[in-house]
Amino acid sequence: MLSTVAVACSHPAPPAQPHAEVAPPPKVRLAVLPARDKPFGNAAKAIADAFAQAHVAGVDETKLWKSPIDDVQMQVECDDPTPDCYAVAAKELSADRLLFATIEAAPKKQVKITITLFDAATKAVKPAQQVYANEADAVAGAAALVGEATR
Repeated sequence: MLSTVAVACSHPAPPAQPHAEVAPPPKVRLAVLPARDKPFGNAAKAIADAFAQAHVAGVDETKLWKSPIDDVQMQVECDDPTPDCYAVAAKELSADRLLFATIEAAPKKQVKITITLFDAATKAVKPAQQVYANEADAVAGAAALVGEATR
Protein backbone atom coordinates (compact mmCIF):
# COMPACT_ATOMS: atom_id res chain seq x y z
CA MET A 1 0.00 0.00 0.00
CA LEU A 2 1.24 3.35 -0.91
CA SER A 3 0.86 6.19 1.41
CA THR A 4 0.98 9.67 0.32
CA VAL A 5 2.82 12.11 2.43
CA ALA A 6 1.88 15.69 2.04
CA VAL A 7 4.49 18.20 2.82
CA ALA A 8 3.26 21.67 3.48
CA CYS A 9 5.30 24.60 2.50
CA SER A 10 6.64 26.17 5.52
CA HIS A 11 6.35 29.95 5.44
CA PRO A 12 6.90 32.02 8.51
CA ALA A 13 3.74 33.54 9.89
CA PRO A 14 3.30 37.19 8.90
CA PRO A 15 4.38 39.55 11.60
CA ALA A 16 1.56 40.65 13.85
CA GLN A 17 0.25 44.02 12.82
CA PRO A 18 0.38 46.51 15.64
CA HIS A 19 -3.11 47.40 16.67
CA ALA A 20 -3.80 50.82 15.25
CA GLU A 21 -5.21 52.88 18.06
CA VAL A 22 -7.97 55.19 17.06
CA ALA A 23 -7.36 58.63 18.46
CA PRO A 24 -10.29 60.13 20.30
CA PRO A 25 -11.96 62.98 18.45
CA PRO A 26 -10.50 66.37 19.30
CA LYS A 27 -12.19 68.25 22.10
CA VAL A 28 -14.48 71.07 21.12
CA ARG A 29 -13.44 74.26 22.89
CA LEU A 30 -15.76 77.18 23.57
CA ALA A 31 -14.45 80.67 24.32
CA VAL A 32 -16.95 82.80 26.23
CA LEU A 33 -16.37 86.53 25.88
CA PRO A 34 -18.12 89.09 28.10
CA ALA A 35 -20.08 92.09 26.93
CA ARG A 36 -18.47 95.50 27.26
CA ASP A 37 -19.80 96.85 30.55
CA LYS A 38 -19.89 100.56 29.68
CA PRO A 39 -22.48 102.11 29.83
CA PHE A 40 -24.67 99.12 30.69
CA GLY A 41 -22.86 97.52 33.63
CA ASN A 42 -25.90 95.82 35.15
CA ALA A 43 -26.90 94.24 31.85
CA ALA A 44 -23.31 93.11 31.22
CA LYS A 45 -23.21 91.48 34.67
CA ALA A 46 -26.52 89.70 34.03
CA ILE A 47 -25.17 88.37 30.73
CA ALA A 48 -21.94 87.23 32.41
CA ASP A 49 -23.98 85.37 35.04
CA ALA A 50 -26.09 83.74 32.31
CA PHE A 51 -22.95 82.80 30.36
CA ALA A 52 -21.54 81.11 33.47
CA GLN A 53 -24.66 78.91 33.62
CA ALA A 54 -24.97 78.30 29.87
CA HIS A 55 -24.45 74.88 28.32
CA VAL A 56 -23.66 74.55 24.63
CA ALA A 57 -24.28 71.09 23.17
CA GLY A 58 -21.21 69.37 21.79
CA VAL A 59 -18.71 71.46 23.75
CA ASP A 60 -16.11 69.63 25.83
CA GLU A 61 -14.19 72.56 27.32
CA THR A 62 -15.30 76.09 28.13
CA LYS A 63 -13.00 78.99 28.89
CA LEU A 64 -14.23 82.34 30.17
CA TRP A 65 -12.26 85.28 28.80
CA LYS A 66 -12.02 88.77 30.25
CA SER A 67 -11.92 90.64 26.95
CA PRO A 68 -15.00 91.39 24.84
CA ILE A 69 -15.14 90.30 21.20
CA ASP A 70 -14.26 93.75 19.85
CA ASP A 71 -11.00 93.79 21.86
CA VAL A 72 -10.01 90.37 20.51
CA GLN A 73 -10.85 91.46 16.99
CA MET A 74 -8.73 94.60 17.36
CA GLN A 75 -5.87 92.41 18.55
CA VAL A 76 -6.06 90.27 15.40
CA GLU A 77 -6.66 93.35 13.21
CA CYS A 78 -9.96 92.10 11.88
CA ASP A 79 -12.78 94.07 13.44
CA ASP A 80 -15.63 93.47 11.01
CA PRO A 81 -18.66 91.62 12.41
CA THR A 82 -18.26 88.86 9.81
CA PRO A 83 -17.79 85.09 9.97
CA ASP A 84 -14.28 85.44 8.53
CA CYS A 85 -13.21 87.86 11.28
CA TYR A 86 -14.87 85.74 13.97
CA ALA A 87 -12.91 82.75 12.63
CA VAL A 88 -9.65 84.68 13.02
CA ALA A 89 -10.65 85.61 16.58
CA ALA A 90 -11.52 81.98 17.37
CA LYS A 91 -8.14 80.84 16.06
CA GLU A 92 -6.39 83.46 18.21
CA LEU A 93 -8.20 82.09 21.28
CA SER A 94 -7.61 78.43 20.29
CA ALA A 95 -11.37 77.93 20.27
CA ASP A 96 -13.73 76.02 18.03
CA ARG A 97 -16.72 78.13 19.02
CA LEU A 98 -17.28 81.60 20.40
CA LEU A 99 -20.08 82.82 22.62
CA PHE A 100 -20.20 86.58 23.02
CA ALA A 101 -22.51 89.51 23.64
CA THR A 102 -22.84 93.08 22.49
CA ILE A 103 -24.92 95.73 24.21
CA GLU A 104 -25.89 98.92 22.43
CA ALA A 105 -28.02 101.93 23.12
CA ALA A 106 -31.15 101.94 21.00
CA PRO A 107 -33.61 104.79 20.28
CA LYS A 108 -35.76 106.10 23.13
CA LYS A 109 -33.24 104.98 25.79
CA GLN A 110 -33.80 101.35 24.89
CA VAL A 111 -31.12 98.70 25.20
CA LYS A 112 -30.29 96.31 22.35
CA ILE A 113 -28.54 93.06 23.29
CA THR A 114 -27.18 90.55 20.81
CA ILE A 115 -25.89 87.18 21.98
CA THR A 116 -23.91 85.33 19.30
CA LEU A 117 -22.81 81.71 19.12
CA PHE A 118 -20.22 81.20 16.38
CA ASP A 119 -18.91 77.88 15.06
CA ALA A 120 -15.45 78.32 13.52
CA ALA A 121 -15.52 75.02 11.58
CA THR A 122 -18.67 75.89 9.63
CA LYS A 123 -18.49 79.68 10.06
CA ALA A 124 -22.10 79.53 11.22
CA VAL A 125 -23.30 82.57 13.14
CA LYS A 126 -26.30 82.06 15.40
CA PRO A 127 -27.46 85.36 16.88
CA ALA A 128 -30.24 85.99 19.36
CA GLN A 129 -31.24 89.63 19.62
CA GLN A 130 -33.69 91.64 21.67
CA VAL A 131 -34.41 95.31 22.23
CA TYR A 132 -35.48 96.08 25.80
CA ALA A 133 -37.34 99.16 27.03
CA ASN A 134 -34.58 99.90 29.56
CA GLU A 135 -31.60 98.35 31.29
CA ALA A 136 -33.70 96.82 34.06
CA ASP A 137 -35.70 94.90 31.45
CA ALA A 138 -32.45 93.86 29.76
CA VAL A 139 -31.16 92.48 33.07
CA ALA A 140 -34.41 90.55 33.54
CA GLY A 141 -34.27 89.11 30.01
CA ALA A 142 -30.56 88.30 29.76
CA ALA A 143 -30.76 84.64 30.82
CA ALA A 144 -33.58 83.86 28.39
CA LEU A 145 -31.69 85.52 25.53
CA VAL A 146 -28.54 83.54 26.30
CA GLY A 147 -30.67 80.40 26.43
CA GLU A 148 -32.11 81.18 23.01
CA ALA A 149 -28.64 81.60 21.47
CA THR A 150 -27.21 78.43 23.02
CA ARG A 151 -30.06 76.02 22.14
